[in-house]
Amino acid sequence: MWGIVGPDKVSHFEDGRSIVGVFVASGYDHDTIDWVFRSWRQFNRDFDARWHLLIPTTVPIDDERTKIDANTFNVALAEELRQTYGLRRKELPGIVFENFNDEEPQLFIPLRNRDSEQLRSFFEACERRMAIDRPELANRYRYRSEIIGEIVNEDRLKQLTPFVARLVKSTGSIARIMSGRLS
Repeated sequence: MWGIVGPDKVSHFEDGRSIVGVFVASGYDHDTIDWVFRSWRQFNRDFDARWHLLIPTTVPIDDERTKIDANTFNVALAEELRQTYGLRRKELPGIVFENFNDEEPQLFIPLRNRDSEQLRSFFEACERRMAIDRPELANRYRYRSEIIGEIVNEDRLKQLTPFVARLVKSTGSIARIMSGRLS
């Protein structure tokens, strides 16, 4: 993770074969902001240079020598980034995956209403996905596009699974009721 103090700092991470995500939240998203800051060192240990998660901060935070503190979260910069990416405040908090390609949409993962275990599970799933060696994706833009697409699709599927399970369960109940009426 990197603390960024201005929107121009995002483009600094375009070079290289890394995933770049921008954490966007409002000042009301205390739980998620606190979780992100508390997980900073573990994130850097797990992802190293494979994923640069950029956090709006009031001071640059670039490594373990800097004090990592949720009080440095920059609400004004986060609001500017939210507007830049065209996000609605009710969608926050979340991560915009920056692909540095104006011809493709930036993909967004909402983190709203996720508890600490769900956040941990999301980041662990990302780590497993990025740990796979992909020599066929040597081009950094293609690599980003493929990996980001896989992460977003996997997350969307996980978010839909409880709904599908409830739907299947209720459909089964309706089928039992209907079979009783037909007998």
